[in-house]
Amino acid sequence: MKEIKIIGLEKKLKSKKYKLITSEEDYTISEDMIIKHQLFKEKTYTEKEFKKVIDDILEDEYFNKIINLLS
Repeated sequence: MKEIKIIGLEKKLKSKKYKLITSEEDYTISEDMIIKHQLFKEKTYTEKEFKKVIDDILEDEYFNKIINLLS
C-alpha cells in the first residue's frame, strides 16, 4: 500500500490558512485541521488514512465557504 508523507507546513502570508505539503500534492488547510488530525512534518499516512484527512479538509473548506456566503 502506498504511503503519503507530510513534507512541511507553511503559514500563508496575510491569512489564517496553512499550506500542507505532502509527497503527493499541496493542500490549503485551516488551523483546526492541523489540530484535529495532528498534522506535523515527517508524519506518514497510508492512502486510506490520508483519504479521511482529505475528506475532512474538503468538508471544512466547503463549510467555511457557505458561512462566508451567508454572512
